[in-house]
Amino acid sequence: MPMTQQRRYLFRRSRSWHVLASRPLQLGLTASFAALGLGLGLAGSSVAAPDGLAQKPASAKVIRIGVSKFGSVLNYLYARKTLEPALAQRGVTVEWKEFVAGPQLMEALAVGSIDFTFTGEPPPIFAQAAGTPVVYVANERLGPAAVAVLVPRGSRLKTVADLKGKRVAITKATNSQYIVNEGLRRAGLKPTDITPVYLTPAEGRAAFDAGKVEAWSTWDPFQAAAEKASGARVLYDGKGIQPNNGYYLASRAFANANAPTLAALLKVVGATNSFASRNPRAVAEVLSPRYGLPVEVLEAVERRRQHGLQPIDAQVIAGQQKVADGFYREKLLPRPVKVADAVWRP
Repeated sequence: MPMTQQRRYLFRRSRSWHVLASRPLQLGLTASFAALGLGLGLAGSSVAAPDGLAQKPASAKVIRIGVSKFGSVLNYLYARKTLEPALAQRGVTVEWKEFVAGPQLMEALAVGSIDFTFTGEPPPIFAQAAGTPVVYVANERLGPAAVAVLVPRGSRLKTVADLKGKRVAITKATNSQYIVNEGLRRAGLKPTDITPVYLTPAEGRAAFDAGKVEAWSTWDPFQAAAEKASGARVLYDGKGIQPNNGYYLASRAFANANAPTLAALLKVVGATNSFASRNPRAVAEVLSPRYGLPVEVLEAVERRRQHGLQPIDAQVIAGQQKVADGFYREKLLPRPVKVADAVWRP
């Protein structure tokens, strides 16, 4: 199958078609991560660009950033327009584009409609398997408690084994699918022992509330919203199953041609991470109208997550490789994926 056709085939399998609306740094990008978020305040809505970068315009004049309702840092920057002043000093403007979830973001990156984004663990794995030139730029540890399989408050389901024969709402090619498959495997079951119902997060919530599925696998903020609204109970979460990392990703061509711009962007991201860890309520108040969720729900999300921007180190690569191997073991990938091949090394 030609690569373009194969890429589209893989993404059609892994997503619902619902879309809302060069040079290396002098000290190396990895070394710059040590300073991310340190000594940077968020006064008002502006964050200064890193010293020594403002006078060196990058190749691109526009950076197109894709966002979904996952990853509060990019959404906070989108809502507050905090990133624009920092990149404007480099002569770069920012365009924001909204999508439903990670698979749709990876499709957008594959066809060249965005340059940079943030997703959970599985979407870049599927993208890499499809031949998309995606690169891991940085890592954010969201925490294993922020992805879970939920059951209704009065459900008789108590263990993973109780899912046998039940209908489970799942979002394909996301942490939602991985936590179900891996949880079943550890309980001595197979994915074929349940009836998967493949839905977007919003569709999954509707099916869950209507009693059309017995369980729903999802992540924050959808997880926290269901817990708050209906008393949904966590059957099991990612603890001991997956680290639940989030990844900042770029197209390889953009990253190779615009290393200083990415460093400036990541410095703002790091500062915002630090701000969010200290001010969960303030972040929740900004995101509430954007997400359409109560401030209390989003504050719970911020308190549950593990803030902090990290470089892609050996431990992170090993964790992501484990997720990739799990999808390949279940024959959900057409070929093995070597995560290290997609780590950006400027």
